[in-house]
Amino acid sequence: GEGNGTTSVYRPQCIGTESNITECSHSGWGTSCSSSRYRDLGAECTDQTTSVRLITADGASSNEGRLELYYNNTWGTVCHSRWDIRDAHVVCRMLGYPFAL
Repeated sequence: GEGNGTTSVYRPQCIGTESNITECSHSGWGTSCSSSRYRDLGAECTDQTTSVRLITADGASSNEGRLELYYNNTWGTVCHSRWDIRDAHVVCRMLGYPFAL
């Protein structure tokens, strides 16, 4: 589902080898996804004590959902118009999964 409130990280772009999404290049922290070109992101991970979580929709598996990061003492959504499998691999590794689908 669509998130609301502050965006934790704006337009992350990962190579795919990072162990944490905060290691990926990005366009800033604590900004807004106000443009209709950008959307909240998600990932589906296969096979937590981190600052990342997946918010599941009704009936969805716990290993997939909208991505949120903990930043500045609050949870916020992550948005990007060109999110790809390399970015999802990084998030899945952060959650303890070996890779994304």
